[in-house]
Amino acid sequence: MKTLLLALVTVTLVACGETAITEKAVTVEDVETPAIISEAVPVQTANVVKFFDYACGHCKTAHYTIKNLKAQFGDKVTFEMKHFPLSAETYLVAETAECARRQGKFKAYHDKLFEENFQNYAPENLQAVAESVGIDIEKFNTCAANGGGRSQVQEDVDEATALGVSGTPYFLINDSIPVPGVIPEKSFARLIEQVLAGEVQ
Repeated sequence: MKTLLLALVTVTLVACGETAITEKAVTVEDVETPAIISEAVPVQTANVVKFFDYACGHCKTAHYTIKNLKAQFGDKVTFEMKHFPLSAETYLVAETAECARRQGKFKAYHDKLFEENFQNYAPENLQAVAESVGIDIEKFNTCAANGGGRSQVQEDVDEATALGVSGTPYFLINDSIPVPGVIPEKSFARLIEQVLAGEVQ
């Protein structure tokens, strides 16, 4: 089973912000926790954290992969989005996403930025996206102007830095299985199946 996990993870290609993912970044031995347990113990759910940048093309690809995996696994797998902006511009975009979260609209705002307004982050466009998903624009603008989302974005960045993240997307499954860069949807689904079966942890 260990060989299979390595095969799955090492199909990872290129992440935004990096020219390539090195073998060192993806080998299981570097995680310092056992990748395989001797007796498979099924788990009820898995949690996948995704560190992303709004201008990263690989993150856009991963966005659709996640949507499909959600449909496939339902409540068995949760996906958590965390920011790792690679530029000053997308740092500010990430802050506005946190302002959207304050009104319970993070997902709608986040999805529309990737699916319909990718890399179009002029202030007037961000306001238009916010209005289109039902965000109170006055509160949104006040939050953005005052840096209301900054502390959460920085918390995510600090967490990513501590994990050694240097490019996006970067996934972390159940706090112990790192998957840096893009990974084919079928391979990702198989890896999740192994996690749920208790074969990988």
